[in-house]
Amino acid sequence: MILYNTTFCIDTKLHDEFIEFLKLHYIPAAESSGMHAALVLAMRGGYDDDNNTRTVALQMRAPSEKALEQFRTSHLPTIYNTIYSRWGTGVAMFESTLDIIHDSER
Repeated sequence: MILYNTTFCIDTKLHDEFIEFLKLHYIPAAESSGMHAALVLAMRGGYDDDNNTRTVALQMRAPSEKALEQFRTSHLPTIYNTIYSRWGTGVAMFESTLDIIHDSER
């Protein structure tokens, strides 16, 4: 099992609109590729009053490398283009792919 994490730094004024985008567009696109168990998380204290930013993470599980690659090739380019065209530098991000070694929930 694979955990796919994307961490976003979002201008505070864009936060609510961006979270809605994750829920209505990003997550359904990922689920259509077989990704599941999406979590949207806000970093505690993950805001910077001086810079007016919030830190949010989106984590999803991929049942296989094939499902993750399908998501990356079929959906992520469009999602990232949408993010850039709608919010420009108001949203910065990085992603990481992790192998789940132990899951106490299973």
